Amino acid sequence: MIDLKNVSYETNNRELFSDVSFAINAGDKIGLVGPNGAGKTTLLKIINGDIQHTSGDIISSGEEIGILPQNLNKWLDKTVYDFIEEVTGVKSAREEFDYQCERLTQEASEKTLLAYSEALERYEKFEVANFDTTIKKALSRATLGDIDPDRRLNTFSGGQRTRIALAAVFASRYDLILLDEPTNNLDDSGVILLEDFIDNSPASFLIVSHDRYFLRNTAERIIELTGGKGVNKYNLGYDEYIEARREARQAMTDRYEQYEKEKKRLYRVARDARIRVNSAKASHKKSDSDKLNDNFRKERASSNIAGAAGGVESRLRQLDEPERVEDEIAIKFVFDEVSSKKHSLISVQSLSISHDGEKMIGPVTFNVRPGDKILIQGENGSGKSSLLNFIMGNNTPEYHRGEIKKAKMQK
Repeated sequence: MIDLKNVSYETNNRELFSDVSFAINAGDKIGLVGPNGAGKTTLLKIINGDIQHTSGDIISSGEEIGILPQNLNKWLDKTVYDFIEEVTGVKSAREEFDYQCERLTQEASEKTLLAYSEALERYEKFEVANFDTTIKKALSRATLGDIDPDRRLNTFSGGQRTRIALAAVFASRYDLILLDEPTNNLDDSGVILLEDFIDNSPASFLIVSHDRYFLRNTAERIIELTGGKGVNKYNLGYDEYIEARREARQAMTDRYEQYEKEKKRLYRVARDARIRVNSAKASHKKSDSDKLNDNFRKERASSNIAGAAGGVESRLRQLDEPERVEDEIAIKFVFDEVSSKKHSLISVQSLSISHDGEKMIGPVTFNVRPGDKILIQGENGSGKSSLLNFIMGNNTPEYHRGEIKKAKMQK
């Protein structure tokens, strides 16, 4: 389907990755993993055609490829309908078809007929004529069946926009769908909906995610981008990949430790041999003519020892140093203990918030005291971000009642 052959990318005189080779076949569900900075998002953009790779080849047979955005800030002034129409490729397919129809009426040549045929094929593939039905079903599947598609994105909460981005995935008709951290900001029910869609979709997926539970439920193969040369390919699910990776790292560690032991052993042998050579030479200097035969034997032995020492040193230089396993980064957070919990830092009393005439939160009452670690949980669009922004004073909703009291403190 799509074949990457020795793809490399360099930016600002820094090689991000090189010799990346793997194939994406019809129906594949692939997890693309690797450390931060290895180039995962860049590779998605290269496959999508947004960035030109430095070297190598990407071979395809005309598959439609699309990368679905999670951040909607670029489209905030657009309607839900316009946004989904654009990112799913429906808009470009419709415009190209209309253009080729117009050309055909002006010039009926072999060239225009061929271009019209290609545009018609794409028009039908993306189901442009049925897009109104498609978007209605996609929004309903994303639990947004009651919203107006002609409403602008900037009138929705952050959680609702996340669900709209999810609806765009459901509405897409690409052969290969590229997803970059698709579970970011999705609530549990949204993640389940996305997992179910991927599992039942005939499309291929290449998914960048740090969500191991999501990858466990969706990925059938794992491609590990190391940030260096090549990739590690695992025809395994995520859990099996983790175990295979652990075993591979252990094998690498064992090989490196064996190399270090052999290097030290050869170093000791060469050192001891050199000491014996020097001792033999010193003994030769102290001998007299009456011990000529004895000295001859010693000199020959010294020569043999020196040759052996040279051979050991040569072998030492020829030892191939295996790849060393880098220590994985572990991050630990240490929070200072707070001695007093008597007073409230934030007191929220009977707070209700609404946005665009729709009730989002409330009434809620809670207190935040020194040392508290509080989780605010809820479905996308339930108003979690709006609550935090209102508490911080970053925005004022159209309607609110109740009160918030804050102690003097640093944000």
